[in-house]
Amino acid sequence: MIKVLGEGSFGKCYLVECASDKSRCVIKQIDIKYLSAQEKDETIREALILQNLRHPNIISFRDAYTTKKQKLCIVMDFADGGDLQTKLKERNGRPLSEDQVIDWFAQICLAMKHVHDRKILHRDLKSQNIFLTKTGRVKLGDFGIAKVLNATMDNAKTMVGTPYYLSPEIIENRPYSFKSDIWSLGVLLYELCCLKPPFDASSLHFLALKIVKGKYPPVPKQYSQPLRSLIDRLLKVDPDQRPKIHQILKEPIIRQRIRNFLSSAERNQEFSHTILHNFNLIQPLSLPIDTSIPNPEEDQIKQEFLRSIKQIKMELKNNEVIDQDAKEEALMICELNEVVYSNNEEATDISTKASMVEVPPDRDDEIDDEERKESESGKAKLVKMYLEKSLGREVVSEAIHIINSSVSSEEDLDFEVLYPRLEHLMNRDEQTEFVPIIYSLIELERTDY
Repeated sequence: MIKVLGEGSFGKCYLVECASDKSRCVIKQIDIKYLSAQEKDETIREALILQNLRHPNIISFRDAYTTKKQKLCIVMDFADGGDLQTKLKERNGRPLSEDQVIDWFAQICLAMKHVHDRKILHRDLKSQNIFLTKTGRVKLGDFGIAKVLNATMDNAKTMVGTPYYLSPEIIENRPYSFKSDIWSLGVLLYELCCLKPPFDASSLHFLALKIVKGKYPPVPKQYSQPLRSLIDRLLKVDPDQRPKIHQILKEPIIRQRIRNFLSSAERNQEFSHTILHNFNLIQPLSLPIDTSIPNPEEDQIKQEFLRSIKQIKMELKNNEVIDQDAKEEALMICELNEVVYSNNEEATDISTKASMVEVPPDRDDEIDDEERKESESGKAKLVKMYLEKSLGREVVSEAIHIINSSVSSEEDLDFEVLYPRLEHLMNRDEQTEFVPIIYSLIELERTDY
């Protein structure tokens, strides 16, 4: 372990060095000892499902497992450029350029498309969970409260998330789905422009009222009308009026950035199960193609469709009238459609794999701050091992706390004062034997730290 990156009510996040190749990664360690066996299995299963999210704009999951001490450990790549919230604070009120705002937001949207396509709600989108690399790449992370939906139209019902980013439907305790993440995207985009969330208040109650009303200060006019209009549509109180993630990616200001962040191969892979129709160049097929069941009629339609795409591509390449950017975009759409209908395997919905995921056995390898500190001091480690073997770990831990708060130096070791405070842990003879040793351990740890 290198250092603690952060901690919350349920666990801690550590920056660690991999023993095999010295690379750095992050371990998020969550206490799950109060969960039932079924809840524990469901939690680790969800983590393992999220491990299959592979996208250049998503923090890569390396591993997920539980420990014998009832901790869920999620191992993921480390983003060496910090988080977006910190970057925005460092601006000290200086607004970002529109190019920078759209570049970052486009990458966040590409990540969210990958997530939503697999029927996963993030449920905690916020600037603190958007990470950056030193090369400027945006990485979506922290899926700690993500929810895998069993069907596209399923609605989650748990009230989770960070208050500033909560959607009106969550505030009102109504069922919600993907459009709740879209609201959070709107809050993020507003924050990129204004360096603060659109809704703020002195209490949670008044914050909730503002969110439900959907009223927020206008975005500065230094940003273009298309960008401001997009924010307005993302922050519609009625979720049905908000665009889907695919519609956001087709916005001209977003669409033209996609090829900057995904290679041709990545675009083909990412959009292989998504048909984009643009410029009225390509019309959807009248019959859905089910590649899992051989059908001569469907196969014929598919071949005709592919031939028409090739013809359109040829005409586009020879057309000198169309704007070059529009031509490249149209060609990209043709290529994406080609990938869809030339691929004989349908994209597998990640949520259908949930029941097939095998929960790994509990492991010993968990990060423990106390154990790490002990390892740095041979004497302290030996003393603590002796005490815990004699008295038990919980007794030693509580005794250290009591003595620490009662005694300032060895000369102040007054057994008559300590006895009533420790009698629920040790009798008088045990106190006479072990309290000086416990105090020695305290002194050793004070010296080390």
